[in-house]
Amino acid sequence: MDERLNINEREITLIKKTFCENEYLLKAIRALFLNLGVTDEEKTAIKATFSDKELLALMHKKFYPQLDKDASIGTTMDVWMGVEQMVFGKGISEIYQAVQYKDEALKMTKKALALLENPDGEKIDVTFDPALSVKDDYQIRLLARNQFIKHVESQLMFLMIIAGKKDETVEQTTQRLTKNSSK
Repeated sequence: MDERLNINEREITLIKKTFCENEYLLKAIRALFLNLGVTDEEKTAIKATFSDKELLALMHKKFYPQLDKDASIGTTMDVWMGVEQMVFGKGISEIYQAVQYKDEALKMTKKALALLENPDGEKIDVTFDPALSVKDDYQIRLLARNQFIKHVESQLMFLMIIAGKKDETVEQTTQRLTKNSSK
């Protein structure tokens, strides 16, 4: 297990099996999450892929991490970690803004993950209209939208990097990731 990446060999194997040289699926997931339009063929592929409960659990772990008693020491992750940096020593309005936009981004992430099992479920609205934002003094909608989009991109990139190439073994992947994460 590479503690810095909070991923074990079984998860690496699962990621490689699912996403190795499968940019089609990664792009379909992005299109689904960001409501960019998904074909019936893509929906079928997503539903079939995520009927694997272990893979679905892994996606939840990466996109919406929760405290886990079985996590290795030093790898505990939670969706609210990091917010303290946005609120410590700040004024009440900045604290409100940070907590509210994080909460909205988390709601979007939960909806997105539900779409893996039901691609026809409730869609995420990532549109932004500056004319409508005048009622949002703290621009919570804009911040949540942007954080959500960045999060989707970074997690899909993580999966693509872990997946690597077909001719790479799990051991080689682990070595590559350990080497890259120690830089």
